[in-house]
Amino acid sequence: MTDLLKILLHQYGLLYITIVQLAKEAPGTSHESLKDYYASLGPALPSEPTLVVTVSADGETRFTRNFTGDCVPHDMKQGDVTLMELPEEEFYFFHAFRQGLFDLDKGVPSFILEMSFVHAYSIFETYVSDIVRLRLKTHPAQLGMGKQVTVADILASSDKDGLLDLVIDRELYLIMHEPLGAILMRLRERLGLRHLPRDLDDALVKLSLTRNCLIHNGGYVDARLAKADSSKSVGAKLSISIEFVYQAIDAFRRAAAAVDAALPQLSS
Repeated sequence: MTDLLKILLHQYGLLYITIVQLAKEAPGTSHESLKDYYASLGPALPSEPTLVVTVSADGETRFTRNFTGDCVPHDMKQGDVTLMELPEEEFYFFHAFRQGLFDLDKGVPSFILEMSFVHAYSIFETYVSDIVRLRLKTHPAQLGMGKQVTVADILASSDKDGLLDLVIDRELYLIMHEPLGAILMRLRERLGLRHLPRDLDDALVKLSLTRNCLIHNGGYVDARLAKADSSKSVGAKLSISIEFVYQAIDAFRRAAAAVDAALPQLSS
């Protein structure tokens, strides 16, 4: 096992146990939504202290005690109302706090799951990138004998190794910006990992396209993902569940282990 795979497994272990612990600490709630929870509270009791928060017309922050203005909901008018006015940018920032706390009670928030999945993909992508760099550094002929460098490149490099690193960096940049399916093909056909199994290719490509939709398409399914996965429709909102993240981590782990196992079989 390479040190690169050991690092990947450690990172996935940290990510996995973090998600498990967050899910375990969520107490759960009997209410489907925050709106339902508010409705369950009923109207304010007479003289019950109530805080109403609104946007300040002049951008200032202020508190008004015993407020009875029109912005107070009818079922709160009988309570002891304090009006809190906030600048618009602060109002919409703090407005999310209560929703966020409610979501934490229900379970791991969706945006945390999305971030975890994207991070899981990044760990795998970094591993593949490091493997490609290792292969090209060990066997620079696989860069292609026709690679060219400029005089500026030569002057910027202190020695032959530095110049080789520069060429490898450029090639690696081009390789890692290809679709994942093309990267897997390159690993097998041009970088010597001929024994790399293909059983995870389809799942990995779908995971890659899902990651792209989350980052570049606002979390909505694009045409490429819909074509690769018949269960998805163009324009549909992606829903990343905790089970999906677990499955993705498992797929990335197995794929990285397969790449690592193929390395000793490389021809010189």
